[in-house]
Amino acid sequence: MPRANEIKKGMVLNYNGKLLIVKDIDIQSPTARGAATLYK
Repeated sequence: MPRANEIKKGMVLNYNGKLLIVKDIDIQSPTARGAATLYK
């Protein structure tokens, strides 16, 4: 399974025996120090 930052729009993933297509990715990059980037 690829990491969250390796997944791109249009990729096909095998998850629990099902093929899923990535349609949209929402990336939130906070400006505070020590904060983590969120991928949805």
